[in-house]
Amino acid sequence: MVKRLKKVIFRYGLCLCFLIAGCDSPFTEQVTPTGVSHGYRLPTKIVRTLKGHNRAIFSIAFSPNGHLLASSGEGRFGEDDKVEDTIKLWEVSTGRLLHTLTGHLNYVMSIAFSPDGQLLASGSWDSTIRLWEVNTGRVRFALQGHPNLIDTVAFSPDGRFLASGGSNGTIRLWDISTGKELRRLRWNGYGISSVAFSPDGHLISGCGGKIIKVWDISTGNVVYTLKGHRSTVNSVVFSPNGHLLASGSIGIALWKLSTGELLRTLHMPNNSARSMAFSPNGLIIAAGSFVHESRGNLISLWEVSTGRLLQTIQGPRWRFFSQWKEGSVRTLAFSPDGRTLASGGFDKTIKLWQLSR
Repeated sequence: MVKRLKKVIFRYGLCLCFLIAGCDSPFTEQVTPTGVSHGYRLPTKIVRTLKGHNRAIFSIAFSPNGHLLASSGEGRFGEDDKVEDTIKLWEVSTGRLLHTLTGHLNYVMSIAFSPDGQLLASGSWDSTIRLWEVNTGRVRFALQGHPNLIDTVAFSPDGRFLASGGSNGTIRLWDISTGKELRRLRWNGYGISSVAFSPDGHLISGCGGKIIKVWDISTGNVVYTLKGHRSTVNSVVFSPNGHLLASGSIGIALWKLSTGELLRTLHMPNNSARSMAFSPNGLIIAAGSFVHESRGNLISLWEVSTGRLLQTIQGPRWRFFSQWKEGSVRTLAFSPDGRTLASGGFDKTIKLWQLSR
């Protein structure tokens, strides 16, 4: 029992609630969008709820053609101490569960489709990365080298490389064709919570502690070290045109990549941005929140050009024994056509939101 509990200790603000309580379907209130569309496509209703995970969901990703949705999470320990049900592939149009991929020995914190949609990468707390063939479910490579937990993975836009980061404070670049490690980008003193490639593939960004760094892929040199957050940075994401970098913490910072200048801060009272996504046209940024102290918004959407808050989805609460706690959206993603927003978190479900004007 002690051995098992050691495996489930959360970092970065995650909680043990569902493991301890073992409760099902804890949400008791409706999730309600509020705001005005201003001509943008914004969430209006939940068109489908995908159920099948036994525990919290940590990462979701649409395939490049938008036909599939992959999800990963906390999973459930089996009798042999292996984690089951950690990665699932869904058919978006029907909500049908197509495959469950097993093999990791601990939680799967991050997943990403290759640009051609043929591979799915998964990074786990078992210190390995697996490259799955989407059509067959077969593992093409199991990448080893990280000495500790892996929290984030990302493909380069051309599909040639995979970046991974974790608690040992390095970003590793892998050759997808061979499964070999190519380069390490070192970070002193902090674990890497998120990595992202720029759309042109020339830059890579990672965050750890309260700092964001941007590297030149070809040289491995640091281009910018971005500071200003007063709390841990959870995620980074490039805008589709590559002009901006967003970093999420207690609030979201938008940085101008040509100069490293901080353009604006999007305030999130009582909320911490656990995940972020730009809409495919780059006009909107959405953030999923870990709500602190008082009731807050699970999902918030802003106009990128002005920083204007367009819409919020205010959260339900879940019951932990006799106390009420706030919900959390751990991961979200826009569909490639910009018509659907998917969100997942501690309620063990994936919600597909219809985006309408």
